[in-house]
Amino acid sequence: MRLPNIRKHPLVTTAAVALAAAGLSLTPSAPAHAASVATWDKVAKCESEGDWSYHSGTNLGGGLQIIPSTWEGFGGTDYAPFAYQATKEQQIRIAEKVLAAQGVNAWPNCWQGTGLGDDSEPPFPDVPTPTPTDPEQNPATRIKGDFDGDGRDDVAVLYDYGKDGERNHSGLWTFTSKGSGFTSPQRVWDSGSDSWNWASSKVTVGDFNGDGKADIGVLYDLGRTDDGRNRTRLYTFTSTGSGFTGPQPAWDSSTDPVSSWTWANSKPVVGDFNGDGKADIAIVYDYGKSGDASRTGLWTFTSTGAGFSSAKQVWDSSTDPVKSWNWNASKVTAGDFNGDGRTDIAIAYDYGKTGDASRTGLWTFTSTGAGFSSAKQVWDSSTDPVKSWNWNASKVTAGDFNGDGKADIGVLYDYGKTGDISRTGLWTLTSTGAGFAGPKQVWDSATDAVKSWNWNASKLVAGDFNGDGKADIAIAYDYGKTGDTSRTGLWTLTSTGTGLNSPQLAWDSSTDPVKSWNWKNSKLG
Repeated sequence: MRLPNIRKHPLVTTAAVALAAAGLSLTPSAPAHAASVATWDKVAKCESEGDWSYHSGTNLGGGLQIIPSTWEGFGGTDYAPFAYQATKEQQIRIAEKVLAAQGVNAWPNCWQGTGLGDDSEPPFPDVPTPTPTDPEQNPATRIKGDFDGDGRDDVAVLYDYGKDGERNHSGLWTFTSKGSGFTSPQRVWDSGSDSWNWASSKVTVGDFNGDGKADIGVLYDLGRTDDGRNRTRLYTFTSTGSGFTGPQPAWDSSTDPVSSWTWANSKPVVGDFNGDGKADIAIVYDYGKSGDASRTGLWTFTSTGAGFSSAKQVWDSSTDPVKSWNWNASKVTAGDFNGDGRTDIAIAYDYGKTGDASRTGLWTFTSTGAGFSSAKQVWDSSTDPVKSWNWNASKVTAGDFNGDGKADIGVLYDYGKTGDISRTGLWTLTSTGAGFAGPKQVWDSATDAVKSWNWNASKLVAGDFNGDGKADIAIAYDYGKTGDTSRTGLWTLTSTGTGLNSPQLAWDSSTDPVKSWNWKNSKLG
């Protein structure tokens, strides 16, 4: 994430825009061409050292050094006020218009030697949307991480740059699926001169407005009000297809009937809980203990398309037959486990140890459309052939791994170390519609070509990254630091329908223009 301190070349003038509009050019130009992303990368390398977010302080900037009048004249303000605030793709799309109108001399310092005058390949050719395999996929089983609406899920990362003086600096990046891997990460939002505390952010992903493109939701901690109430706000970043709008407040506890809401006591998940085609937010909330009983609640924030309704409590352990429920012993995920078109909640629950055996249970809260049924235990390690299952060694996700229209559970499991070798396994619990089959190991690092895999260095998310109608697993992996450079990799395990393929490295920061990427500063969505 380096910001080079170099001389930049400004792109064209206000006069150029006027002449272009009249069909004229300032200087003789080479014939207009389209240009591939690779060619535009070369131009950006010359113009700005490849820094797509560079700006000079006078709003000149971006990777291709587009001045404000040119940016506005060719429609760039439809994306962002200035070029440096837009994504790489958005900057290239405007540059294509400039190239068509003015030719290569719009970049007089950099077109020669970059191939800009010789290229004719469009940067973003139309790609047919993949057709899901039968049976037709239930929308509620989707992880809903498809930010550009092409039928393949993408990965988002909220990234922490630390503090600049008193200001907290954060950025939002996306890795766009190509079907067989991911593009280089693109920064789609930057807190800039505003302050955004990464440590106060819990990231979720879902299509909140029902337009077929996934948006970002962030539950944000605003601390305490002057009168002692805990204040939490929900922000949304709405997908435009080629980027995101800036964060917009969609709910604030201080103006809601709940009045006070503790961010630290909240575990948010996303799903279409009422089956209306728009993603909602659910929060498993910790009320703490009263005597020997732990109290936990389940709340929903229902999407209106333009925002969210007030928080509504849909389950309370204190009034449920379970009576006591330990929030700290709960790992929450969501999916349409019975295939009825509405998203349900699943919780992996820690019962602790009895002797040498660790006991874990899986519970579901089934959506009724207007709320949820009582908690139901659908699996217990103590009555399963595995006998012992360590909750602390489990990272839980959900996705329709076999493509049958019902979401399953995936668990990345830590076996610990033997000598220098770290062993990790991937298990699935397949939905039967009425419950789940027992856990099945579908991958083991010990028998894989990778041999060693560090569970503690893994952050996982599920999604249909190749668009075949079956959910896959993506893992952001921490390789640590070499000198001042942090290395992170993005691996995928693609579904075969009956299991998952061996992990494939889909992106590596060490071979990407970003060079350094700090895994510890990354929250995935």
